[in-house]
Amino acid sequence: MLELLQTLGPFFLEIAKTLGPFFIATIGWVLVNRQNNLREDRKEARSIIDKIIEYLSLIESDAYAFHTADARDKSAERKVKLRIKTLACRLGHCSKMFSCAEFTQEIIRFRQACTKLNFETEEFNQQVSNSEILLGINEQADKIRDKLERVFLDSFPRSHRKPKT
Repeated sequence: MLELLQTLGPFFLEIAKTLGPFFIATIGWVLVNRQNNLREDRKEARSIIDKIIEYLSLIESDAYAFHTADARDKSAERKVKLRIKTLACRLGHCSKMFSCAEFTQEIIRFRQACTKLNFETEEFNQQVSNSEILLGINEQADKIRDKLERVFLDSFPRSHRKPKT
C-alpha cells in the first residue's frame, strides 16, 4: 500500500498543480457571478420601486389638482381612480420582492383618502392646500413610499449593497 502511494503521489501532485488553478478560477468566477447577480437584482428592484414612487406622486398630484379645482371634473375623477387601480397592478408585478397583499391595506387607505370626499357626488367642495383631504392624501402616499423603501431594504440588506463613499 505504501509503495502504491509513493508511486501515485507524484501523479496526484501533478494533477493538483494542473487542475488547482482551474478550480480556484472556477470558485472565484462563481463568487463574482453571484455578487454581480445580486447587484443586478438590486438595481432592477430599485428601478421598479422608483417608477412606482414616481407614479404614486403623479396620482397624488392629480388628486390635488382635482380637489383644488373650481368645479368637479368627471374626467379628472376617472383619471385618478384609473391610476390608483393601475398602481395596485404595478405593485402586483413586484412579486419577486414582496407580496401584493402586503400593500392591500395601504392601497385601500390611499384610494379612500383620494376618493372618499368630492368624488361621484353632486356637491363639490374646493379644497385649500392645507385641507384635511389633501393632508390625508399626502399622509397615505407617504406611508406607501415608506413601506416600499422598507421592503427594498429588507430584500437587499446592507451587506449586499455597495458602501457609501
